[in-house]
Amino acid sequence: MAAARLRLNLTGFYYQYKNLQLSRIVARTSVNDNVNADIYGVEAEAIMSPIPAFVVNMNASYLHSKVSSDKFLVNPRDVSGAVRTR
Repeated sequence: MAAARLRLNLTGFYYQYKNLQLSRIVARTSVNDNVNADIYGVEAEAIMSPIPAFVVNMNASYLHSKVSSDKFLVNPRDVSGAVRTR
């Protein structure tokens, strides 16, 4: 009889972006802007095989992202900034 097998993998990451290009839709128009962002997270994986014909695979992850310098974009269809003049 073969012994049970267990494999564990753990990974952590951290990214600090300067001028990351993000796209978003504003008033049905695609707009690109550059922002600074901090992203970090952890991923874990466990693979268990109590017998050769049966394998259990488990995964978990955590992601944290923060845009540290956001820009307010005006509506490209109304560049007045929604200011009404009379």
